[in-house]
This record gives sequence, C-alpha cells and structure tokens, in this order.
Amino acid sequence: MKTFEAKALTVCLILCIAAAFSGCAIRRVPNPAPGSGISPGKSYSPELGTPATDADNLAKAVQRIPGIRSAAAVISGDAAYIGINIDINSSIDNTSKIQNIKKQAADTVRNTDRNIKTVYVSADADFIQRIDKISNDVRNGKPVEGFEDELNEIVKRITPEKQ
Repeated sequence: MKTFEAKALTVCLILCIAAAFSGCAIRRVPNPAPGSGISPGKSYSPELGTPATDADNLAKAVQRIPGIRSAAAVISGDAAYIGINIDINSSIDNTSKIQNIKKQAADTVRNTDRNIKTVYVSADADFIQRIDKISNDVRNGKPVEGFEDELNEIVKRITPEKQ
C-alpha cells in the first residue's frame, strides 16, 4: 500500500508542477513586417493601422488647427469625412474664416495621410453627429464598408464642401 501512495503522490506532484509551468507561459508577439510602420523595440498593438486608428490620427491632426475645438473623422477607401466643431471663443465670426479653416483641415488631412484623395469637411451639426457615430461604431469593430450607403447619403443630403 505504501508504494501505491508514493506513486499517487509522485503523479500529483508532477501534475502540480506541470500546471504551474503552463500557467506562466510567455506571451509571444509577432515580429512586425518590414514596412509596416512598427519599429522593432516599440510596443506592439494590433490596433495600429486600422481604419479607426487612422481616422483618429486624422481627427487629432485636424484638432490642432487654431479655431477648431474638436473633430471627428471617418476614412472610407481614399475618401475622408471630417466633421469639425468650430471654437466659438476664437473670434471666428464670418464665413470666409470658416471656409479657410475647412481648407486648412482638408490640407492637414492630405498631409497626414497621402492615400486620401477626397476630403469632405463640414461644420454642420448633423454631419458632425453622424460622422462621430460612424467613427465610434468603426472603433467598436463594425466595418467601414457597412456605412457606405450612409456616407453617400450624408454627402448628398448635407453637401459639405469637397476640398
């Protein structure tokens, strides 16, 4: 009976050691592909280069323009849809100043992402709200392609300036 207990104890000990080592496995992260924009040694993020992060980068770049309080962006193919909230405290009091800001926003988008050919910029509240909603949905995993009809409708209905 002693040998049976010794064997059972040995098997239990081996199982415990195996369980302890399997729970401490090292997380393996794939090496970035050459030309992916991710340098070795920098932190890896599976979100880099997604439509949501690319659009967020455009929105952040546009928000740096004086006179813009906030921005929302959606990228679909080679087109960018940019909704801008004008800062009412920045003494922008006429249409020509707003048009200038929209042009600056379009130029900033094209300089930030060279793949963008068409930029739609609007300060219309409905446009901003709809672009912000689509942007949030894309960020939460919905494909941009699912919003093609809505984006086309937004452009036809609100007709923001194509810059």
